[in-house]
Amino acid sequence: MKSKRYKIKTIIMLVLRILCVILFPLSYVLDYDMAGKITFFTVQSNILVLIIMVGLSVYDILILCEKNIKMPKFMHILKLVSTTSITLTFVVFGIILTPLLIRDGRSDVVLSYSSIVMHQFIPLVALVDWIIGDNDNKISYYFSPVPVSFALYYFIFTMIASNAGVTYPSYENGHEVEANFPYFFLNYEKYGWFEYKNGGIGVAYWLVIMAIIIIFTGFILVLIKNLQHNYRIKNKN
Repeated sequence: MKSKRYKIKTIIMLVLRILCVILFPLSYVLDYDMAGKITFFTVQSNILVLIIMVGLSVYDILILCEKNIKMPKFMHILKLVSTTSITLTFVVFGIILTPLLIRDGRSDVVLSYSSIVMHQFIPLVALVDWIIGDNDNKISYYFSPVPVSFALYYFIFTMIASNAGVTYPSYENGHEVEANFPYFFLNYEKYGWFEYKNGGIGVAYWLVIMAIIIIFTGFILVLIKNLQHNYRIKNKN
């Protein structure tokens, strides 16, 4: 039988997950431009997180109902992928893109409803979910690089979409323009692959930087979960 503390913690996470599931679709109601932005990593990583949250909630509800079931390990791996991806969204938008948007006079984008929900609220809920969620299983550190798979999928998706003529809204000197790539660090037409030109580094270098950030983030998340697991086992004994 699960402890009272576990049940309270699980119920809190269920409420936060439900809130995320409700707030996300509202972005498409309140922001008429959102429909065309499903090709952005931000939106796709949010969708991935919400799918995993729904799956986790089903298991949590069954466990709360005292069903003889345990969260399977593959759910922890999927949760690692989704949490790492949404953390990347949180970090890249907050550190790299927000200053550029403010510089271009687009602070309204940063403060919009959809931006706050997708770049801040849902990522933070996902991180809290990871930290206080189920810790019955240890996760091998070998799984730390697995989240790169989703970023690799998105890179391939972007290259195919861009070559198929898909364009993305962007801003130059305060004016909205159409761009061939969703993010400047994927623009190999302007910056090349391995060159240093037009005031920036090649896309290949950015891909390596992103991969390192993702693997490091995945490692930190696994470390947090394993430290919690060890602490729990230690206090049991």
